[in-house]
Amino acid sequence: MTVTIDVGTTAVKVLQFNDAHYVIDEQSQTYPTMYTDHGQAEQDPDTIIEAVFGCLQKLKLTKSDTIILSGAMHSLMAVNQDFQPQTKLMIWADQRASTVIDIFKETPKAQTFFSKTKTPIHPMSPFAKLLWLKETKAGQALKQTLTNVLWIDMKTYLWYHLTGYHELDFSLASSTGLFNSDTLTYDDEILAYVDLKVDQLPELVPVTHTRMVTEKIRAALGFSHRVMIGSSDGVLANISEGLNTQDVHLTIGTSGAIRMTVPKPYVDEKGRLFCYYLDDKHWVIGGAVNNGGNVLKWLDDLLFDGTTAVYAYIDTLDFEMFDPSLIFIPHLNGERAPFWDTGRTGQLNGLKMSHSKADMVKAVVYGIMFNLRHVFDTLKNVTGDIHTVHISGGFFKVPQFKVLISQVLNVSVIESTTLEQTSRGALRLLVDIEQQEDAQIITQQPTKQQEDYYARYLQGVLK
Repeated sequence: MTVTIDVGTTAVKVLQFNDAHYVIDEQSQTYPTMYTDHGQAEQDPDTIIEAVFGCLQKLKLTKSDTIILSGAMHSLMAVNQDFQPQTKLMIWADQRASTVIDIFKETPKAQTFFSKTKTPIHPMSPFAKLLWLKETKAGQALKQTLTNVLWIDMKTYLWYHLTGYHELDFSLASSTGLFNSDTLTYDDEILAYVDLKVDQLPELVPVTHTRMVTEKIRAALGFSHRVMIGSSDGVLANISEGLNTQDVHLTIGTSGAIRMTVPKPYVDEKGRLFCYYLDDKHWVIGGAVNNGGNVLKWLDDLLFDGTTAVYAYIDTLDFEMFDPSLIFIPHLNGERAPFWDTGRTGQLNGLKMSHSKADMVKAVVYGIMFNLRHVFDTLKNVTGDIHTVHISGGFFKVPQFKVLISQVLNVSVIESTTLEQTSRGALRLLVDIEQQEDAQIITQQPTKQQEDYYARYLQGVLK
């Protein structure tokens, strides 16, 4: 049997699979994030460790269970040489590096570093957090309290607790902004730029790297389990349906992402897309957006008093009938791909007294989808034509949205029936799983009016 541990932003989820690859037990535990007005978004790493082991101890583990890890990208913390935390865990949502990154993006080094790492220059990355520590008064004040520390992410901290080793997989490392994707090593020039030495970082290992748990963990869990280091949540979610290159996956939940598995690294010279390493034959290229289902939730709060009635209302609408003069740009939470700009804001352009609630709801839905179409088109420009996209996420529980996204992207879409995609992707690192059967394929051509509407949206968003 196999156990997957997915350490996410708000909770850890632990799944136990039987030998037929069906989930037979599931445990989860949430943990808080501490936010401040100064842009901090931090968590207590030991609270997360307690949550993980609490979940593991509730499972009926067997001697043969292999444990596979998955972790969220862009976290950073300092530990001493005994691996005791010296700072809280800064997660991806920490925005303190925004100003220093805006300045850095205007320098020649920005393009050089992006070309080396294939990680967009943005304030979420560990590179940005380390730059904040180096170049701001607040960061310098914090750094002065730290001596002889190591810099790690949350998954490395968990790996150390399980195995006693200071290691990180190549795949998660490739999202840090410190990893040279050509040499598959930390980049000396980038490390020097943020005053870091290579021995302050975890040793790099493949995603299939395994070790046995420590004696302490063996005593706690009852068995001497084998642990595989795994990868990041985004990369693993993209291989949940298989390791086929050219597979494209679009997910819209609270936020959204579109990713493609490719056989070699691609570089978008404008720095709009990431390209993360999985193994020598697989890379994942794409872009994530901040604004997905959370924008629909905002609309429900605004127009329907937070009753979730917006979803029933959407069922009554005909999305091929709309006012093309009403353009909604959904950047309510800043935006990642393709802009990587935390300062972007939402806009509702062309609003008149004559517009109805239905007009506004349609404009918002189209805006969410057009935002991802923009990323999709950027991806096509780099990798070539795309004809089929796998779709998933809570957003597509609305039946109309499955048809509409096919029209907006002008591709066939396949609705994924795979649940817990990150955990399923982690399982694929260990075993070959059969592809899903009886998947629904939707092919719907866009109308000329929809294509014209997107062109007007693009004019507005690129102003």
